[in-house]
Amino acid sequence: MQNAAGRPADAPHGLWLLVPMEDPEASPALDGRTVDVVDRAAGLVVLDGLFLKELKSGTWEQAG
Repeated sequence: MQNAAGRPADAPHGLWLLVPMEDPEASPALDGRTVDVVDRAAGLVVLDGLFLKELKSGTWEQAG
């Protein structure tokens, strides 16, 4: 699925996997298994508490 998501002609046309983590510097893992991130700089985004609060309230749209 990850390979297909990187090819525009194939479905799915994108792939988001939300992984809750205590430490944003640690490797993402689900059920004790590491989630492969091909390019950590481009393929990983840490959503902090402030962003999540803004997302919930809808104020993040006004800031962008």
